Formats: sequence, C-alpha cells, structure tokens
Amino acid sequence: MPALHDGTEVSSYSEAFRHECEARWILKLPSLDERRAWLQSLEKRRGKAHVEQLKQTMRNLWAHRSAVTTR
Repeated sequence: MPALHDGTEVSSYSEAFRHECEARWILKLPSLDERRAWLQSLEKRRGKAHVEQLKQTMRNLWAHRSAVTTR
C-alpha cells in the first residue's frame, strides 16, 4: 500500500494518492515558468480552490524533501 509524504498509507486508487501524484508531477516540470503555466491552465479547468490545494501539497512535499535531505 503506498504512503503519502506524511506517512499516511492510502490505496493507490484513492483521491489523496492521485492528488499527491499530480503535485509531484508538476514539481518535476523543468522550469518555474512551466509549473506556473500548468497551474494557470488547471485553474481555468478546475478552479482556484483546486489549484490552491495543489500548491499547498507542493509546498508540503518541498518542505518534506528539504527536511529529509538535511538529515
């Protein structure tokens, strides 16, 4: 069973897993401009609230990654 960045185990069919995978994918885009453009296009399709949730997840993933690499 996969785990989210906070250690929560979830089904690979869950919305939480899909959401975190999407956030990870956006973070892997090569440039900041590409990430911003992708988020802007998502906002037009899914709304501001969805994009804000993704941004928060992306911040959490980034913070978690930074914490893990500094140990």
